[in-house]
Amino acid sequence: AADVVMRRESDDLIIQIKDGGETLRVSSHFSTSVLYGYNIDQIQFSDGTTLSNEQIRTALLTGTEVDETVTGYESADNLFGLSGNDTLNGRAGDDILDGGDGNDTLNGGDGNDTLDGGSGNDLLSGDYGSDTYVFRKGSGQDTISNYAYNDTTANKLDVIRLEGLNAADVV
Repeated sequence: AADVVMRRESDDLIIQIKDGGETLRVSSHFSTSVLYGYNIDQIQFSDGTTLSNEQIRTALLTGTEVDETVTGYESADNLFGLSGNDTLNGRAGDDILDGGDGNDTLNGGDGNDTLDGGSGNDLLSGDYGSDTYVFRKGSGQDTISNYAYNDTTANKLDVIRLEGLNAADVV
């Protein structure tokens, strides 16, 4: 498993051999369409290691130390950017997006999402649903952009949660 890198491009799964650069594309692996969706049930390695479809999906929700885009599924997901200037796209579901280090862009999508840019100067966009934006000392210069045109979410409540800060700490 350490010899390959997996990533998502749109709805395709890309498997790349690290040393050689050869790639295998599984078209529409992440498609939610019943008519056109196709996914691999398992990847088997020569050392006996196997990865299930669920393990592949979960592994692709965590970034690395480079700049990249991490995209969630049509469910409640936990997305982690780690280092790098990342873009995290939650899509549908009640997602948790954590940018980690770097100047990140977090897009919650549909659902009641929690967005935490981490350190760096981040852009946080919750979109539709009731969203929570996390900010603390060391978060950098973050910007919230929450434009959800014609959002009809019942009892919508967007919240800024100031972690580790009391009302007396805010000027």
